[in-house]
Amino acid sequence: MSKISPADAEQLYEAILHDFGRNDPTDLSELLIATARRLSPPEPTNAMT
Repeated sequence: MSKISPADAEQLYEAILHDFGRNDPTDLSELLIATARRLSPPEPTNAMT
């Protein structure tokens, strides 16, 4: 498991709070997955290599 910087952790925390307030999810794992997808950079494609 890779470590994240304090700034990234703060961004993730704020995004989780934002998504939690907006979506009111019943399953925290779904919230975490959605938040991670929103914060993660797009996957590189073959055209970019």
